[in-house]
Amino acid sequence: MATSVTQMGLSAPAVTGTDLAMMDIANKAARGMQLNTSDQLIPITVGAHNANYAFGPDPAHFTLSKPDMPEIAKGALANYSS
Repeated sequence: MATSVTQMGLSAPAVTGTDLAMMDIANKAARGMQLNTSDQLIPITVGAHNANYAFGPDPAHFTLSKPDMPEIAKGALANYSS
């Protein structure tokens, strides 16, 4: 018999600060409250971020691998190794 939530195979999704801020702003908007400037800028930023990463990370977040040494350089080093 399962004695914990983990043993039952249930898990809770991770909630970020962005999620909490967006839920708060969405609740304010749903209640008809006036949104201040920061309340308006946060959803704009989140929307732009989501659109930017819709097709994967952008080049600024790519990790580059170290380029291989050209074969001619490897050959020259091999000639001088003992």
